[in-house]
Amino acid sequence: MRSRRESSPAELLVRVATPTRSSDRVRMWGLVFLALITMAAAAAALMVGIRTAHRHLFVENPRYRIRHIDARSDGRLTAEQIIAFAGLAEASRLFEVNLEATWSNLMRLPAVHSAVVRRRPPDTLEVRITERKPLARVWLPQAGYTDATDREGVLLGPRFAAPNLPIIRGLMETGLRPGERLTSPAARAALTALDLCESRPVFAYLSVRTVDASPADHIVLELEN
Repeated sequence: MRSRRESSPAELLVRVATPTRSSDRVRMWGLVFLALITMAAAAAALMVGIRTAHRHLFVENPRYRIRHIDARSDGRLTAEQIIAFAGLAEASRLFEVNLEATWSNLMRLPAVHSAVVRRRPPDTLEVRITERKPLARVWLPQAGYTDATDREGVLLGPRFAAPNLPIIRGLMETGLRPGERLTSPAARAALTALDLCESRPVFAYLSVRTVDASPADHIVLELEN
């Protein structure tokens, strides 16, 4: 009987202490959760403050209004055309211009090989264009017109098909539009031959008039004179 009486207080103590440890654990996780919420709120407030400061110091600052757009190309595109295609006609604030979106607008043009868009504070936006160079005209029988292509096979549009360029005939590729590529083996062979004739000194005195790519196993070059 005595052993039972002595064990009862110990058992009672254990049963009372267990809920206490559980409540401490809940309280600890509650404090951690509260700290995380506080940190997140502070970070959000900091970001809002940074954005507000950036807008006041740069975007809306009259010092950084666009007064000059320095747009140049190494080819046929004019400054006015570059500004229009880039979507900069209404741009007025230097730090409000989305450089990546402006670059993407320019790279959609079939004639553009590469583009650089950058700010020159306090008041100038600079655009530089490297254009694709027409290598040949291409007769597209399915489309019924002559396009121009560069050495990579990118179609540039009919307005680049100058009459002094050699013309490639016999290609059967269909459904192509400016900006897309010629991918057939016959087209690649014709472009490689023309590139060699243009870039190698040994071919300096050869002027190709026509490339016939219709034969299955070879191409035929017709020279001037």
